[in-house]
Amino acid sequence: GRGMSIRTLARRVRDLIDPSLPIAHEDPRPGDVPDSRADIARARSRLGFEPTVDLRAGLETVVAGRAGLSVRPRT
Repeated sequence: GRGMSIRTLARRVRDLIDPSLPIAHEDPRPGDVPDSRADIARARSRLGFEPTVDLRAGLETVVAGRAGLSVRPRT
């Protein structure tokens, strides 16, 4: 996989719901982790796990499952 900033993830979610929505940015709080990336190597080696859903499809599923939200069609 690849790392992604919270800002990029927020934009992707917003773009699925309503691209005109603003994204609020707050200064870091004491104790916030500045950078983190998941590593699924252990899940692969011990459980044979392989991701089968890409990020966009996963986000679409989550957004579609939330009450009152609909996914914008892909363009």
